[in-house]
Amino acid sequence: MRDLLIILGAIVTFPLGIYAQTKEITDSIPTVGIDYLDIAKSPTRLDSLILLSPDKSIGDVLLENTNVQIKQSGGRGAIQSLKIRGFSSSQNQVNWNGLPINNLTLGMFNLAGSSIGVFDELQLINGSSGVEYGAGAIGGVIDLKNNASWNKGINISFGGSLGSFNSNMDRYKFSYSSNKFSYGLMFMNEFVKNNYEFVNKEILNKPKETQEHAQFWNSNLVQELYYRKGKNKFKWVTWLQGRKKNIPKFLNANISSKRSTADSSFRQIISYTRILKSSIFDASYGYTGKGFNYWDYNDSIFTDYTISEHFALLKYRFSFRKIKIRVKSRIERQSVINNRYEGTPSRT
Repeated sequence: MRDLLIILGAIVTFPLGIYAQTKEITDSIPTVGIDYLDIAKSPTRLDSLILLSPDKSIGDVLLENTNVQIKQSGGRGAIQSLKIRGFSSSQNQVNWNGLPINNLTLGMFNLAGSSIGVFDELQLINGSSGVEYGAGAIGGVIDLKNNASWNKGINISFGGSLGSFNSNMDRYKFSYSSNKFSYGLMFMNEFVKNNYEFVNKEILNKPKETQEHAQFWNSNLVQELYYRKGKNKFKWVTWLQGRKKNIPKFLNANISSKRSTADSSFRQIISYTRILKSSIFDASYGYTGKGFNYWDYNDSIFTDYTISEHFALLKYRFSFRKIKIRVKSRIERQSVINNRYEGTPSRT
């Protein structure tokens, strides 16, 4: 009850900012802007690339089409960290349908294994305008969104890709939409063996070897539900993701590696929007549950932790003649359980 009172009090009494902005939305109702990017300066939209290369990771698309820096250690599936304008990955924010999804323990979002085909919008916001998403986004923001399609009926699609080092991916999607209702279900599965050849310069005579124990598995399941009636809109999107990566041995090691990492996540966002002639009211609730495991059978090290994050956001925008007001209140609740220590640290 005490935590609930804290959250309600924060939402009611501590709006984080008031901004001025006005815009017309697709329903042809003159009103104030509807999303976070209202105040962002010149966001780079990469939506068109989603249809052209749905199997590529977010990191690969950003590296090929923008000026951001992507650091990757190893083959496909290795961690990809993001640098925008020279700021470290923990100073940049990745948002999914308005929900911040940077890893609570690492302070960053691993771009590897998150294919752009999972989303409908991909935008890059450079500069301090990204702090609209939170205090840590001083470098910039990667904004990911899922959007409804209307009046399309039944649509079934599937595709896949094959690549070097025994890599393959397959994708399946079913969708149905009418004038008021839209539903989508998509599954993507990826496997890469990463069995490439290399010259090992750390061993005498520099032998040519084949990379072993470096496989990568990645699965994504996304379910979308949208409903609209009159001036009301409802959105519910769920994203399940599971990844596993075998860690190869050190170049000068004498024994084979038996180390692996695995992480899984469950994310969902539920939002309600009420659109009036001169104002918009938004209420959103998001939840992220994450798990991480590290196994090292060589040295008998086993670590696992789980993270739980709750996110609530209220926004109200009003425009009357020359008066334009934007009010936002945001609250987050986070907790972590780790087998290396006792207790459940949490923060609000």
